[in-house]
Amino acid sequence: MRHRHVWLTRLLLVGCIIAAAPAPGAEELTGGPSPEVKMEIQYAEALQKLGMADYAEMVIDRLSKKHPEAKPFIKVLKMQSMISRGKFEAVLEAIAKEANQNGQDAWAMRLSLADGYYAWGKYPQAEEIYKSFFKAFPKPTPGLNDFYINSAYKYAQMQLLLGKEEGAIAAYENVLKAKVAKHIKRQVMSETAELMLKVVQQKPEKERKALFEKINKLTDDILWVQDIWFGKAIVIKAHMLALKGDLDGAAKLIEDYKGSLKQIDDILREQDLENLSPMAQCRYLLGEMMWKEAQKLDPAKDRAAIIDLLAGKKKASGKRAPGALQHFLNVFIGYPSTKWAPDAGEFAEKVEEKLKAPPFNAKISTKVTKEQMDKVRRYQFQGARALFNQNQFANAVDAYLKVLNRFPEGETSVNALGELARCYVETEDDLMVDTTVRYMAERFGGEHKMQNKAGDQVLRAGGSYGDRGKEERKTAVYEVYFDNFPKHPMAAALLYQSATRAYTEGEYPKALPLYQRIVKTYSGSPSYLSALKQITYCHLKMEDAKSELITLKAYSDALAKERHPGHEYIRSLYRMANGYQQLGDKYLPSAIKRYSELVKLIEAKNPKYAPEAGDEEKNSDVLQGCLFFKAVCYARLKQPESKVKAYQVAAIKTFQSLVTSHPKSRYAPAALSQVGTLWTILEKPDEAQKALKQLQADYPGTPEAENALFMLGKSLLELGMRNRAVKVFREMFSSGGKYSNTQILTAGNELLKAEEYDISLQAFERILSATEERAFVEKAMMGKGQVMVAREEYGKAVEVLQGLLDKYPKSGMTVEASLQLSRSYGELAKHEADGDKRLDLFNKAVLAMTTARQYDKSSGFRARSDVVVAQLVLLKAQAEAEFGSAEKATDYRGEAITILQGLMMLGDASDEAARPHIEDAFGACIPLLLEAGHFQAVVDDADSYIETFPSGRYLSDVRRARSKARTKLAVSGIEVTKEADESTESEEPIEETSEAAEPKAAPAGGTGENQ
Repeated sequence: MRHRHVWLTRLLLVGCIIAAAPAPGAEELTGGPSPEVKMEIQYAEALQKLGMADYAEMVIDRLSKKHPEAKPFIKVLKMQSMISRGKFEAVLEAIAKEANQNGQDAWAMRLSLADGYYAWGKYPQAEEIYKSFFKAFPKPTPGLNDFYINSAYKYAQMQLLLGKEEGAIAAYENVLKAKVAKHIKRQVMSETAELMLKVVQQKPEKERKALFEKINKLTDDILWVQDIWFGKAIVIKAHMLALKGDLDGAAKLIEDYKGSLKQIDDILREQDLENLSPMAQCRYLLGEMMWKEAQKLDPAKDRAAIIDLLAGKKKASGKRAPGALQHFLNVFIGYPSTKWAPDAGEFAEKVEEKLKAPPFNAKISTKVTKEQMDKVRRYQFQGARALFNQNQFANAVDAYLKVLNRFPEGETSVNALGELARCYVETEDDLMVDTTVRYMAERFGGEHKMQNKAGDQVLRAGGSYGDRGKEERKTAVYEVYFDNFPKHPMAAALLYQSATRAYTEGEYPKALPLYQRIVKTYSGSPSYLSALKQITYCHLKMEDAKSELITLKAYSDALAKERHPGHEYIRSLYRMANGYQQLGDKYLPSAIKRYSELVKLIEAKNPKYAPEAGDEEKNSDVLQGCLFFKAVCYARLKQPESKVKAYQVAAIKTFQSLVTSHPKSRYAPAALSQVGTLWTILEKPDEAQKALKQLQADYPGTPEAENALFMLGKSLLELGMRNRAVKVFREMFSSGGKYSNTQILTAGNELLKAEEYDISLQAFERILSATEERAFVEKAMMGKGQVMVAREEYGKAVEVLQGLLDKYPKSGMTVEASLQLSRSYGELAKHEADGDKRLDLFNKAVLAMTTARQYDKSSGFRARSDVVVAQLVLLKAQAEAEFGSAEKATDYRGEAITILQGLMMLGDASDEAARPHIEDAFGACIPLLLEAGHFQAVVDDADSYIETFPSGRYLSDVRRARSKARTKLAVSGIEVTKEADESTESEEPIEETSEAAEPKAAPAGGTGENQ
């Protein structure tokens, strides 16, 4: 894993660089940059750090032109640029090109490369360079001094990172060989002594003496000046004495220097730097030594000695000297900002527990005030938060856990728990994130006075996942929030936001319960009405008409209670009326009633229901829709038969009322078209003609006007008056150019969809005889071919479809034409007795299918073509059964089953394009399995179908097949387990009251979703 870049300005540290060294062949290295060059180099390096390599190159080029003497430094800068990109091979090649491999340029480049290796985590390569450098230059010369210091210190840090403490000690000692500034030297000496102290504890007794002597020498030298390092030296010396077993000597040393330590402590406190005070470490060290000694003793035998160590020895005055407990408490309370304070607090608790337990049974009074504890709490959390803010998340986790164990309550603790959760997010520990947020939810959620603060922290943890694009994890954390912080001020808004995101992405089943939770829990929230409205749209999208209408009723009732519901109330009633219309003929009277009531409400112009300024036309648009659909409902009424004509007249009057009162309505052309149709039904051709003429005169260019006869014919078909419809279409197709080719072609395709094949064929024939224009001929040939296939005139279908593909080899209809052609060849082959001719026809069918697959590789078409191929194989089976081998027929049926089951098992039923074809595969395969006697497969596939397509097109057939298969299995002695879903269950009926249920609305002025 790559570390943060380490950029070394080693060449800038030297006044005179690298003089003669003892290594064989090493030349004298001298020279240093001028202040101006230093500044330019620092500027270039800063640009490199910021990732602005191009700008850095500009500075380097300027430096090269203006200061040619800076060539060695420029080389290093260029190398750093390459190193930052990880181009180590290029750097090695550049170093190899240096004429003098022991010269200044070569070593500068090598050491920069070592820094780069270090930054990229390539420690062995970096270490090799450092070692070779210190082998070449074991001691610094005056010219080498600063360069030597920099390299030695860097090497020490790398050794520490790698856990090579003795190597780090040697590197520190190399630093001390150089001429170092006094304050830096004291720091290095202190760090060296402290590291030696750590190493010596890992050594056996006999190997400690040499290191003890070095530690003693370093600390003695440090003690000449009273500063921070003076205090550190006392601590190190005391610790060394304790390691030697001289606990009293360690305590005496600290006591002897107590005055000096107190003086340093006071100065640091005055400067708010108590966290650097050596007094805290001294006290902590004494407490730790005493605790460790006490742990070695047997409470039964050494009770008094343990008390002396932990509570302090009694003086002549009767008072006790400070023991481990006093030392730990002093650090914990008196120095809360130091790094020893958290551990001191833990040790203080352990000491108290030990002293209070048998055989000591001590009564302890610590006399810690609330103000002192608050200060400790504040500093402890600050330390953990500092690590968090520095992105040291793993270290912050340890710090937060320590402080939270001591201070689990309060606002600060809640904030810390939130930051702890985010640390776990950063360290990718999802389990601990869940543990932490659930703890916050259970501890501070619900009615807790801190629930708002805790809810904020849970949301931030979820937001951290969101920032990383981990939406599933964010959703999981938000679920904890929604479940446990229902009274949080953001809960309703965030629920609505989450629901709306799911709705926008088309995940309606996911959005619905979220909206429902808002309605159930937050009836007073600003999101309540919006959520209720969106529930109606979820039901609409999920095609749950009953639930949609029930929710629309609740929504309109809630709107009615508002002071000014405006147009939204009108629109909700309009959707309800349209919903009843969509339910079927049984609910038409209810729809008519609601349309009528809504018309009256709008015409009353109650200010309560007026639209917002600028939207005045919205209510008018709904009014026009009410009139139009009310008339449509009248026209659809069929019972009682004695009133049908009266209903039709009522429809005409309502349509005419709409056209008269709102001549510019978007519904007006359709209304006149419907009037013409109704007058035709009532056998009043003059009135019908009058309506159509008005349509063409007042609304020229509208689809209704341009397709008046077509719309009339289509309406007659929908009303079941086929003979009259045929008459109208014939008039249209023989009108001698009155209707355009586009209109005729449109009529033909619509009639084809309506399975009116004879009439649609007339339209296609009319096009083919009237024009040679490809745009029309191509589509007319396709339509004619489809008619022939539908009429099972496969020979004619082949002639037309093959002609289409031959005439237009790159037709946009190639896929559909090839599919239909494949089916036609297959059907012809099925009835062909001659084996050779039959084979030829089947081969042509396969070729046509192959062509289709080459052009369309979509998932939907692939699924569809699998079904068609299976059907083609079944045709082969039928042909073999009639003209060839029964054995081959069985083989072909098996092949068809295999193709269909491949689609059933491997197809993605959640793919909207593929889903209907996968269902077709089930519908075709299950009967084949039943016929072949694969009864268990029938049961298994039927169960799978019912689970995947609970309202499927083949549901009844599949259930019957499953029942037959189970009977066969039962007869054969095989036990069959019945599923919960049995065919005896019926779908829940829609209530038959006037307030029944509700389906899809015909919205006025848009759907209104999320508006």
